[in-house]
Amino acid sequence: MGARIGWVSIFSPPVTDGRATRLHYDPILASRPSDWGKIVRLTRDGGIPPDNPFAGKAFAEKGYRPEIYALGHRNPLGPAIDSRKGDLWSTEFGPRGGDELNLIKPGRNYG
Repeated sequence: MGARIGWVSIFSPPVTDGRATRLHYDPILASRPSDWGKIVRLTRDGGIPPDNPFAGKAFAEKGYRPEIYALGHRNPLGPAIDSRKGDLWSTEFGPRGGDELNLIKPGRNYG
């Protein structure tokens, strides 16, 4: 198991979790109630940024966890911030040896 924290700014560190590596985990990668296969974003004190894409009552009622920033990731272990633009990029192990490089956008499903 691996994980990484990359601080985008004082208020928004994306956290990745590499637990969802086996193909039989694929159904939970986009599952709303799980943090597996997600990039989550928290404040420095562990709170939820109010502008997270799934923050708020409407998303909570649909089962989304408010800390989720992006979902559907197989094994996101390499988040990095473009120092010029502030974009979040992440590498992950792809299926059948095809690794991926993704530009991470809030609320997007990469599954």
